[in-house]
Amino acid sequence: MMDWLSQYSAAIQALSAVVIALLTSVLIVVTVRYVKGTEAMVRIMERDSATRLQPRIVPKLNYEWEGQVAKGMFVLANPGPNDAVLRQVELDYYCSRSENTYSNPRPYQLLTHRFVPADQEIECRLEICPIQDCLYHESHDGDCRWILRVRVTCTDAENLREHVYSLDEALGISHYVMPPRVRTTWFKARQRALQNRLRNYAYKLRARIRGPKRAK
Repeated sequence: MMDWLSQYSAAIQALSAVVIALLTSVLIVVTVRYVKGTEAMVRIMERDSATRLQPRIVPKLNYEWEGQVAKGMFVLANPGPNDAVLRQVELDYYCSRSENTYSNPRPYQLLTHRFVPADQEIECRLEICPIQDCLYHESHDGDCRWILRVRVTCTDAENLREHVYSLDEALGISHYVMPPRVRTTWFKARQRALQNRLRNYAYKLRARIRGPKRAK
C-alpha cells in the first residue's frame, strides 16, 4: 500500500488539488447566490416598509397682496397616519403672463430637519416681492400675474425614501418619489477594493517593465 501511494503520490496530489478547487468554486457560487438572495429580500423589505411608512405633506398658501409684496402664511399639513421629517422647503414664483421668468428659490433653513407628527401642521411666515427678487423677467403687455409655488422634500421617520410635494397655485399639488439610494454591500465593496489593487499592481508592473524615460 505504501509503495502504491509513493508511486502515485504526484497523481494523488494533483487529484486532491482539483477536488479542492472544485469544492472552492462550488462554495463561491453558493455564497454569491446567498448574498444575491439576501440583497433581494432586503430590497423587498425596504420597499414594503417605505410604502407602509410613506409620509404625506399638503402645502397650503394663505396670503394677500400689498402692492407688489405678498404677505401672509403658508402651512405644511400632515394629514396622513405617518410622521414626516422635512429635508428642504423652498418658495418659488413665476409670472404667468411672461414667456420666461427666472427666479431664485427662497429656502427656509429653519424648517430643515423639522419633525411633523401625524395629523399635525406647521406654519411659516411668508413675505416676498417677486418683481424685485426675480433674476430675469421678460417684459409683456399688462400687469404681472405672479404664481407662487412651494416645494417640500421630506422623508419618513425611518429615512427610507425621499418624497417631493409641490404646490403650484395654477396647477395644484403634485407628488413624486425620489429614486432609492444605492447602498454598497460588503461583498461589492471588497470586490471593488480587490479590482483597484489589481489595477494598481498592473500599472506598477507595466512601469517597471518599461523603465524610466531617458532624456534625449
